Amino acid sequence: MQAAAFSALVLPEVIGCPVPLLLQRVMLVANQFCAESGVWDEVQASIPTLDGVVDYEISAPADADVVRVRSAWVDNIPLTPERLSRPSPDGMTPTGYHQAKGVNVLTLTQKPVAGQSLVVRAVYAPKITSRVLPDFLMTSHQEAISSGVKGRLMAMSGQLWSNVALAQMYLGQFAAAIVDARIASERDKVGGSLRVPSRRFGN
Repeated sequence: MQAAAFSALVLPEVIGCPVPLLLQRVMLVANQFCAESGVWDEVQASIPTLDGVVDYEISAPADADVVRVRSAWVDNIPLTPERLSRPSPDGMTPTGYHQAKGVNVLTLTQKPVAGQSLVVRAVYAPKITSRVLPDFLMTSHQEAISSGVKGRLMAMSGQLWSNVALAQMYLGQFAAAIVDARIASERDKVGGSLRVPSRRFGN
C-alpha cells in the first residue's frame, strides 16, 4: 500500500499542507506506531545453525527495519532473552539470546552444533525513507495513523493548518492508540508456538 492512501483521510483537516510533507509525516508516524506498539511482527523461515557460530542476522521485509526480537526458538524450544554474556562452550543446545550487537543481530548465549533450527519472531517498522506501508495499517489502524499525522502537522507553528488545541487532541488519541495496540499485541504473543500469521506489504 502506498503512503499516499492516507492523504484523503488527513488533507481535509490540514488544508494547504504540501503532499510531500504529509507523506513524510505519514512515514514517521507509521514507524513510531509500529516500533512502540509491536503490531507488525513476522516469524522468519528457519535458519540452520552453524557449528560454534552464535551470531545470526535478522532479515527484514523490503522497506522495513527490524525493531527487536519478540521470540526465538532452537529446535522448537523457546529461548530466553538474557543479558550480554560470554557464549558457553561449543556443542550445546542454546537456551538464551541477546541483541547487544545490534537490532539486526541475534546472538545465542550457547554455541550450537551444526544443523539445529533457529526460528526468530521479530518486530518491524516501516522505513521512514520509504513511501510503502503494510496494508494492515490502513485496514486495522487507520484512525491511529491519521490522528498521529494530523497531530504532528497541526503542531507545526506558523502554518495555514496550524492548530495547537487540535494537535494536542490528536496526539493524545495517537498515544492512547499505541498503548491499546501494544496491549493487544502482547496478549497475542505466543510463547512457544510458531503458528503466527505474517504481516506483508501490499502493492
